[in-house]
Amino acid sequence: MVFGGFPVQPPKGTAVDVSLARIDRQEIRTSGDFAYTFVSGFTAHQMQTPVHELSIAAVVFAAPVHSRCLTAWMDAEFADEATEGTILLHSYMTDAGLIPLASEWWHFNDLIHTEFAVEWDITGEFHIERTYSMPPWILR
Repeated sequence: MVFGGFPVQPPKGTAVDVSLARIDRQEIRTSGDFAYTFVSGFTAHQMQTPVHELSIAAVVFAAPVHSRCLTAWMDAEFADEATEGTILLHSYMTDAGLIPLASEWWHFNDLIHTEFAVEWDITGEFHIERTYSMPPWILR
């Protein structure tokens, strides 16, 4: 299915730019009455280019893939430049239902929710109404 009903839009909050790292060390820290996990050490996976390097080396697939199609990427072969880290990130993100952008290994779209965001004129702004962090006394 190709979503063609929406033009290029300003950000709607339905895409992410990400890279991938392995957590080597983490610790529980507190802020006021709440606890959170702080990553104190990580090893970045080798990716094919730095994030946001808009060059031919950042291309994910060996051939063009329609950017507004939910399934076009599924049969695409990875470009020779794709690293193990790129392929692993691609797997994690597509397993979560996001659609890769063929020209940027770091960019993934939520096309279904983009359609809603355009229809409902969502601006991409948000505010936090609640958090799932736990007070530290519950973690003890």
